[in-house]
Amino acid sequence: MKLGIWVECEHEDSPFVSEERLNLFVERVSTLEISGLKVEAIYLQVLRRGTAYFQSSHCEQAPIISNSYDPLRRICERLSEQGIAVHAWINCCNFGCTPSARALEQLGADSLIHDHFGTSIASYEHWSTPRNPSLSHFSVDTPGAWIDPSSPTLAPFLQHSVSELLEGYPLLSGIHLDFIRYPYMLPIRPGAAIPFGLDLGLGPALRRFSETLSTPMEAESHFNAPGIWRDDALALRFDQWRRTQVTSLVQSIRATVGTRLSLSAAVLTWSDRAYLSAFQDWRSWLQDELLDAALLMSYSADLQHVRHMIASALPFQGKHSRVHAGIGCYKLSGAPEIRTQLESVAELGAEGAVLFSYCSTQKALFA
Repeated sequence: MKLGIWVECEHEDSPFVSEERLNLFVERVSTLEISGLKVEAIYLQVLRRGTAYFQSSHCEQAPIISNSYDPLRRICERLSEQGIAVHAWINCCNFGCTPSARALEQLGADSLIHDHFGTSIASYEHWSTPRNPSLSHFSVDTPGAWIDPSSPTLAPFLQHSVSELLEGYPLLSGIHLDFIRYPYMLPIRPGAAIPFGLDLGLGPALRRFSETLSTPMEAESHFNAPGIWRDDALALRFDQWRRTQVTSLVQSIRATVGTRLSLSAAVLTWSDRAYLSAFQDWRSWLQDELLDAALLMSYSADLQHVRHMIASALPFQGKHSRVHAGIGCYKLSGAPEIRTQLESVAELGAEGAVLFSYCSTQKALFA
């Protein structure tokens, strides 16, 4: 079984912080061995909040990046010498709670997620909770400036970013997608046809959906109340349209990456929740071999739960598309529990396991 590790770009222990931290990181990952496994791949975060941790004319660059200092290039060179693959990890639809103003300006105000009352997430408190007191018990699953996958400006933005990575960093082994989905509200609404909860991905996106219909819809005539569809069939069609928007994003990035490099994605392990509420149909992505690997965020201290999650995903692998288990090290008490989970998912037949994350394993693995 292959071992990988996710590596954050914004943390006091990140290799992007300083030359000293970079050297320590390379030493640690190249010498780490756990349960007989050595690190074969890292998934290095390089695009977060719409800010680039690489040389970019397209995105706002992180202050540490300059013509004279390029940590990503140095990491690629150093780890290539060790035979460790570097995958560039990009946050696709969530631009965080302090998003790049330049990125939001490029994408446009209509690109932000709106709820079924037509309220933009920009109006939510801390990008998380509706300010309407009657809705204050709802919160977004992961706070941040969520970009609607149907926004016509998002795919070009991501494609341009990926193109810069491919052209500027020839030692990269792959592109890794994160937050490649819709957000969902807690409590969860499992699909538009369920007349409860707060739905996301409407507002300007509803107009885009309407344009796909043979007879453009008048919003008022299709709802009994905001978010309550009169026609379940049309509600299901809207869900499938949202699912298609996410899949189209993956397809556009696959077309940019081609077949020379690997394309992987971090996915919600609860496959039905992913499909029904986040419109992330990763099971089809695997079966259609749109991805080379799905990295399941199977983060739990409950070993039996982890086993159930991995076992349920394995049947959806294609001939060349594989499932890797994500191990939530931050939920575990230390190295013995990490080893136990690694050995257990290896026993199930997972192609690989990826530790989340480098910056949360300092005491457990590198003390």
